Amino acid sequence: MEKEESRKGVTVYCVILSISGFFLGWDVGTAGYLINERFQQVYRANTLMMGLVILSFNLGCLIGCIGVCQVCTWAIGYNGTFRVGSLIYIIGSVIQLVIFIISGNQYIFILGRLSCGICCGMLCLLGPIYMSHLIIDSAKKGYYLSFCQIVVCLSILAGNIANYTTYPVIYGIQIGMAVIINGLLFFVPESPQYYLQHKKYFAIKQIFTKLTNDENKAMEFIKQESMKKLVDKFEMGRMWKCCLIMIFQQLTGINYFFYFGGIISQSFLQTPSRIPMIIMSVINLIGSVVGTRLISKYNPITILKLSSMVMIMLLISYLILGEFIETHPVIGISLLITSCLYIFLFAISWGPCSGVLNNEISQDNQRIMGLSIGTNWFTNFLIGTISPTLIEKLSFNYGIIFAIFISILIFFIRKIS
Repeated sequence: MEKEESRKGVTVYCVILSISGFFLGWDVGTAGYLINERFQQVYRANTLMMGLVILSFNLGCLIGCIGVCQVCTWAIGYNGTFRVGSLIYIIGSVIQLVIFIISGNQYIFILGRLSCGICCGMLCLLGPIYMSHLIIDSAKKGYYLSFCQIVVCLSILAGNIANYTTYPVIYGIQIGMAVIINGLLFFVPESPQYYLQHKKYFAIKQIFTKLTNDENKAMEFIKQESMKKLVDKFEMGRMWKCCLIMIFQQLTGINYFFYFGGIISQSFLQTPSRIPMIIMSVINLIGSVVGTRLISKYNPITILKLSSMVMIMLLISYLILGEFIETHPVIGISLLITSCLYIFLFAISWGPCSGVLNNEISQDNQRIMGLSIGTNWFTNFLIGTISPTLIEKLSFNYGIIFAIFISILIFFIRKIS
């Protein structure tokens, strides 16, 4: 009975911490709205500037996960860093809202998005690490960590729906969620790793009493972590593997569909761009729920290899169908179906599996996790910045670049296994 209660407690803590995925999902979901005609009129932005406006968020994420996060966790702990991150997000959201209402200064608007990105970078790094510190049952770690992916997908869908409202409503929801997360953190205990770093052993015992109802587990934890620190080193091999996994996650081209899929869909379907985006977000959410079950039953490496092979075939199909879209407009529906299948496969594989593998390979090393996630954001920033120009030049041929990278990726995954 006590074990069941402690397990429920850990589940509640993981659900609260997984809400940190909201910030990433919400930005992906609402980014399409940023590139509508109304926004371009207010900010007088060209194609390149629109790419920078959207991807400034990712640049902030890079700063947050590599720089700010490392300092804050040592000084104020994981719980405190979560609070600071949510406050930074509130400030960034207020800047964007005020500037949009009173001015058309796109550079100050970018500063606001940069601030929100810093929060997202901090929380995307700390969320999985903080959760793994509170998960006592290692067999359930992959299952709990996949909660973050589900929240991200829910937030993408919510963002797509929010695009039917106005900018003040969108930013109001952002601010409200940051306040809610800040309040829920009062119920989450501090990471025992933080107390161990500062030699607060009594606090560790109190946390393990909450997590396991067994103080003896605290002593075992202290001994194990003390021994681990003696032998643990910053291994370059682990770092490169984690960084490459996160680079290849972006090189699957998933944000090609999410950031620009709505506009592409609008060009070949006589519907508002938001409708295809909502459909794709629903598929993404369904895939993430399915992926959570798959991870608990099968090897993530196997899931990645099989899904990647099918994703290559879908990208080639997307390219071929795109060549005939002008002469056969009905093919637009086939393109939308292909996009949805691609997103579903990503959601059951590269969405959750890359994070789980990253956590396992890094062995919760915060420096390795920070560098790998930072690499992910930087890759996303580069792809997002050049994508508008490449889409104009290459149209549907752009997808073949991602197909080539996924082919390379399959051989890389074999090396990891």
